[in-house]
Formats: sequence, C-alpha cells, structure tokens
Amino acid sequence: MARNLLLHPELWEQESQWNSERKQWNLNQEIGEGTYSNDYLYLKSDVPMMPGDYVAGTFYVNETSTPETVEKGRGELRFGASGESIHAYEDAPSKFSILLSGDGEFFISFTGTTYQYSYDGYHTGGGSGWIVPADEEACQPVNFNCQCEDANPSRTLAELRQELLMRLGYAAVASNPPPGMPALLDSFLQGAQRFLYRTYPVLRTERFYTWDMQAGSRFYDLSDSRDECPRKLDARMVSWVGVSECNEQWRSLACGIPPESYGRHDKQGAPDRYEIRQCIEVWPAPDERPWKLRIKGDFGLEPFVADSDRCTIDDEAVLLHTLARAKAHYGHPDAANYERDALTYIKHLTAGAHHTRRYVPGTRVAVPDGWPGFMWEGL
Repeated sequence: MARNLLLHPELWEQESQWNSERKQWNLNQEIGEGTYSNDYLYLKSDVPMMPGDYVAGTFYVNETSTPETVEKGRGELRFGASGESIHAYEDAPSKFSILLSGDGEFFISFTGTTYQYSYDGYHTGGGSGWIVPADEEACQPVNFNCQCEDANPSRTLAELRQELLMRLGYAAVASNPPPGMPALLDSFLQGAQRFLYRTYPVLRTERFYTWDMQAGSRFYDLSDSRDECPRKLDARMVSWVGVSECNEQWRSLACGIPPESYGRHDKQGAPDRYEIRQCIEVWPAPDERPWKLRIKGDFGLEPFVADSDRCTIDDEAVLLHTLARAKAHYGHPDAANYERDALTYIKHLTAGAHHTRRYVPGTRVAVPDGWPGFMWEGL
C-alpha cells in the first residue's frame, strides 16, 4: 500500500522533531533555551523505498515559532544533503507533493512545476518552519503505459493519396486528378486500414486501461477509465482482464458470468469474472478494498479523414494493400504482385513482433561458459 512517508516518523533520522499531538514536523524552532531543532529531514538510510511511496503536505514558514499565528514570511524550500536550493517563495504555505520511483528518485511537484532530484532529504530556511503532512491516500496512481502521444512516423492521408496516384499511372496529373478520384483513393486507404487492423494483431498498439472500482458496484463504462490518454479501448480488441488491490496482487478474471451467479446479487468480495456488453460487468461486486479494474487491449483507429491525418497502423502495409485493390479495380495486370508484396511485408512484421521468442530453423542455443552440458542436451 502506498505510504505518505511524512506520516511515519519512525522512518526519519529526525524522529524527535515529530509533534505527535499536533501531527506536524517542527523545523528550525526553539526547543530549549538557546537550543533549536534541525531545519532539515532525512530518511533513514535503511528505509526501503518502493514505487507508490510519496511525500505530501503543507510547508509553513514564519518569523515566530507559534503555529497558531501563521505570518506569511519568505520561505525557501531546499532539497538534498548538499542543501541545494531549488526555489523560493514570497509567501507560505506552499503546497508540495513528492513521488518516489523504484530507484529512489524523488519527483517534486508544486505550483504546477516539476523538479527531479536523486537526494533523500530537504532543508528549510528563512525563519521557523513546520510541515503538516497530508492525510494518507489509500492508493497512489502508477503508470503502466508508454507515452500517450508518441511520435507517429506514418505518412499523412494526402501523402499516401499522392503516392497512389503516381503508382497508378497518374503522375502527370497528380496535382489535379480526375474528378472523384481522390475520394475513391481515400476510401481504398481507409478500408485497407480497417481490414488490416482487424486481421493482423501486429499492426495494433496495446495499452493498459484502469478503472477505480467502487464497493458494491458491478458495472463500469468503457469510456470512464481514469487514464488521461484520449486513445480509448476497443472492446473487441481485449487481450487481458484482471483486477489489483491498489497496485499489488494482480489477478486475472475469467471471461463470462454464469446467470446462476445472480442468485446472490448482493454478494461482495474479490471479483473473479467479467463480461463486456454495453459496459464492463464484474462478479462479484468488489468489497471495500481499493480494487482497480485493469484491462490490456488495443485502442481503436484514430481519425483518418483529413489530409493531415496519419495511419494508426503501419502505413507501408496500408499502402501496399491499397495498391493491390486499386490496381485490381482499374484492371492493371500487376495487381497480384502488390498483393504478394503486402503479404510478404506483413509476414516479416509479424515475425519481428516475436522479438527474442523467434525460432530460426537450423540454429541452436549457445551453451554459456561454465554451465553443465547436460542442462543443454537436446537443444
């Protein structure tokens, strides 16, 4: 479960600066005659930091040490053992939130700006200060996808149409094609992409989609995943469905809910089945634990209508398949050649998608030095 590390004083070197009554950290404040508390906090060296752990709270700076009389003073937030200053603020409080990655890096975010450092503490200056930790959230979101708006090297619809005109023998009038021909070629291109998208999985792109599940609720709309990426799941292109308790204990769900199960319609617990109809239904309804519905599947085709629109799938496969159809439509004798080229091209794309799982006849696994030979017999 994700932790707000500021709510766990036992994890910090300066545990004595935690005020359990006020639930706050006292920094740079007088704790005895002529004695002041430290103005920094450092995590203990043996604290295991896991993905999902975070630091969140409100940092207050004052010219006095009395929390009840918060005067807005100049607060400077520093981070790291070296005391490196990253920003200064004219007034307080300043909201901040720090996320941890698996390799111990802190991602500091406040007032809409993000800083990244690989230290394990922070330092305050400019008068008395204290930190009030935010309430611990039940589950911090973790991203399981690549960048949403990745670079698409595909040619545009206008560029593909221009190349089709030249390949079909209309190079001389490509800038001013016969009436109706651009619309016909666009239709060929759009149809080819739809056909290849449904036929060859290698030409699609998979993502994980996540829904925050509510206790007692069995139904979830396909379009209501919490992902900010505009690429939406195609319900006919699902490869895995499961749930997780927060970000841990992932388990798959069996497809299909037997009607006999509805005899206990008020049952709650860990979901173990799902169905996709007009929406997603899980069974049984989740209980109070922080369940997440997870689906791995393909997003649908993006718009391919305007001249500037690009193919969602591999554009060369779309072009070759379209050429075969268009040449057959116009009675060109080499139509079969392009169909063969398209199949060969897609075959190699499919083989490449196997990555290191490919088997090449006539090869064998090289035996690493130092390994017993009997372990590799028959390879």
